[in-house]
Amino acid sequence: MTNSIYRKEAIAYKKLHWKGKALLLAGLPAWLVTCLSLLFLCALICALIFCKFTQRIDVKGEVITLPHSVNVFSPQQGFVVNQYVQIGDVVKKGQTLYELDVSRNTTTGNVSAAQIEVINEKIANSEAIIKKLTHNKNETLIALDAQLKNARNSLNETVRMLANTQQGLSKMHENLSSYDKYLKEGLITKDQYNYQHSLYFQQQSAYQSLISQKMQLETQLTQLSSDKVTKAADFDNQISSQYNQTNDYKNQLVESNANGNIIIKATTEGRIESLAVTKGQMV
Repeated sequence: MTNSIYRKEAIAYKKLHWKGKALLLAGLPAWLVTCLSLLFLCALICALIFCKFTQRIDVKGEVITLPHSVNVFSPQQGFVVNQYVQIGDVVKKGQTLYELDVSRNTTTGNVSAAQIEVINEKIANSEAIIKKLTHNKNETLIALDAQLKNARNSLNETVRMLANTQQGLSKMHENLSSYDKYLKEGLITKDQYNYQHSLYFQQQSAYQSLISQKMQLETQLTQLSSDKVTKAADFDNQISSQYNQTNDYKNQLVESNANGNIIIKATTEGRIESLAVTKGQMV
């Protein structure tokens, strides 16, 4: 009934009519929003790159305010020969603390000292043998080089003589053909003809001798070259064997020195709080 009194337009207006007071604010400019967004992103990136972050975690453990003491012992029995530190000294890791004599003594003297002396003599003899072998190698190679040089010179001279002999033999062979003609014409006697034949055969024999000599010299050169390589290899093997022997002696010397005097070193850095032994005591 009521709806029929008023017009539909009036009723719709009443529904949409704003009864209170409204304050409308203008929005921020787009450029300002963009600048603020970029500034925030830059600040976030710089914080991630240049700032440090820590994370708190819970762990279980034991806190020790002072390090435990370190006791240094001798690996072998012996006498203290030298003491290099005193109580209160600050030492570094690997620093020498004591020198101990762990050698054995018999009625004939110190065993380690005698072994070291013998090994040093062996090393000296081995080094002397190496020097002598090296000298002999050089002398042998020099002698073989001289023989090779003489053999090459002889071979070159033989080749030259062989060429001259062959040339002379060819000329004599041509002359013999003429002597056959001269003999038929009666221009020479039979003795002269035989004499020329004899000279030709002598020249031919000399030519054959030079060929044999050339072959012998070539064989000699080959043999000398082979001897040079073989002897050099033999000397090198002997020298290498002596070097190996010397290294064995040096290893024995190291072991003998280890059986003589040994060094006790600090296993870590720290301060010397106490010393249990002094020079001359047995450990």
